Amino acid sequence: MRGKPSVFGFRFSVLGLFVLGCSKATPPVTSVQKQEVFERLVPIIDAKISGVTDTGFDILLANRFEIDGEEKLLLNRVHVEWPLEIPEFTSWDRVTEIHTDRFRSGNTEIRFDWKPLPGQKEPFNVVRFTLTTPKEFKITPRTVKSPGEIEWVFLAEQERGGMITRTWVGRIALPPRATAPDHGYWAPAQSIPRVPGVQVTGPVEDQKFVESTVTNLSFATSRPYLQVADQGFAPFGLNNDLYFGHTFWDMDVWVLPSMLFLQPEAVRQMNKYRLDRAAQAEKNAAEFFKKPNTGMMFPWESSVTGKETVRASSVKEHHISGSVLWGLNMSEKAGVASPAAVGKVTIGVGKFFENRSNVGPAGREINDVMSPDENHIGDNDLYTNLLAQWAMNGRKWEGPAKFKLPKDETSFLTYDNDKLRSYKQAAAVLSIFPLQYPEAEKQARAMMERFESKVSKNGPAMSDAIHATIWARLGEKQKAYDAWKRAWEPFVKGPQMMFSEKRSSERTYFYTGAAGCLNTVLYGFAGFRLDEKPLEGAPWKKQLKSGWWLSCKPCLPPKWKSLTISPMIIDGQKFSVEITPEKVNIQPAAGS
Repeated sequence: MRGKPSVFGFRFSVLGLFVLGCSKATPPVTSVQKQEVFERLVPIIDAKISGVTDTGFDILLANRFEIDGEEKLLLNRVHVEWPLEIPEFTSWDRVTEIHTDRFRSGNTEIRFDWKPLPGQKEPFNVVRFTLTTPKEFKITPRTVKSPGEIEWVFLAEQERGGMITRTWVGRIALPPRATAPDHGYWAPAQSIPRVPGVQVTGPVEDQKFVESTVTNLSFATSRPYLQVADQGFAPFGLNNDLYFGHTFWDMDVWVLPSMLFLQPEAVRQMNKYRLDRAAQAEKNAAEFFKKPNTGMMFPWESSVTGKETVRASSVKEHHISGSVLWGLNMSEKAGVASPAAVGKVTIGVGKFFENRSNVGPAGREINDVMSPDENHIGDNDLYTNLLAQWAMNGRKWEGPAKFKLPKDETSFLTYDNDKLRSYKQAAAVLSIFPLQYPEAEKQARAMMERFESKVSKNGPAMSDAIHATIWARLGEKQKAYDAWKRAWEPFVKGPQMMFSEKRSSERTYFYTGAAGCLNTVLYGFAGFRLDEKPLEGAPWKKQLKSGWWLSCKPCLPPKWKSLTISPMIIDGQKFSVEITPEKVNIQPAAGS
């Protein structure tokens, strides 16, 4: 569900219908069950102000309910933005409690209980916005800023048939960030994540999109409540219940790289979520193979426990274990994951792929597997087999383990018997990026010309982001920029640039797609590359403590005059990055 802008151009967004996973895999909740759930909601059990910035804040509401005898938690995250000037108002009232008076799918009502305060005449800043649904419900907050505090005053009116039938007024007084107490309704100031500056000098829409993307990803991955280390990170975060808050490869392959050098503490949270569930991955493998000591099998759709929750054919996307290891490997090489812990997962995932594969005439084979294409189940998916070979060889491409890699006289193929017709999303080219498989990189141009145009227009945004990154690494500035624009322009909604999963969908915020576009900015346009050796021809390179190299070889779009990143955190040290078509300037940040 997405907060649509009102006629005034601002928003009030109900950003969460999020059902937490519980101790066992939870089947999808039917519409009938949802209706029953909403009828049985108990009063609010928690309300917090969080995510306070210069542009707005969040109210996080929580309700407890039961379904099928199990306790669940429903989160309703309300986001507010400001300001505009309005005339003076008088006689406002302070909020004493926030709770849900009624909550149904697509119909939200919030009540503010209040007590009178002495009348006052003060200038106010105003934001006018409209609740997404129902349309007859309107709410307007007003703020007053004075030394030492920020106050928000709300006027909420419910309108039916052109008549105001109910009105609420109230004020939230927010202490200064430096002294905000860690109790009651207030989140501590230190829990507010630092948002790195990634700024583009170029078209205004590009500037706005990049800044919006960095801000949304930073807050979502660094949230102080229901932390990623405990809950994981779903494709929509806590924004809606489409994926029930479950964790997919989206976190490891898409979101993690986007935050690796911008929010490394958020990446530590992602790593902890996976590493803490390694023991469960061993149990998953034992259950799958029906014998113990068969490695680590991470679930395609992971609950908070690390158990598999999906029962459909996508359970065969067995590349997930390799994808999890890929994210952990990047983290280790960037200095934000323990080599010992990642080493244990390497052994476990390698053992899983050893048991999952069979020896064939052209190397080990994995049959009856779903490709990242997701429209195909068959044998020897290129991406899956590459990860399996890499894992079994101790995170190296070459070694005793050799897997069949489908190909013809022109290039690698997506899988055995690839008809080269259409794909739901990018699959074969994932071998070029993010995997950076050397032989695929040599064929990058031929593979792009072969596969790029065959991806479905109804697929998610990440495909064009992958294409854009690869074109940038090939030095194709205009092709890269055009693909990047296709990766987000049809998917963002409203002036706040809320990201949806599909062009025709209104559901936001889709962090996976946004992360894919940010990855293009970082690893394509800025040209950063994390690898075991420095990139040839890179004007800047630095060997990390892990022994790996971070290189920078930019390919700025023709319309961009510069790209700056501050801070970019490399091996725990803050750096300032300034890239123009003429130069690359990367220096330790002042005071670091």
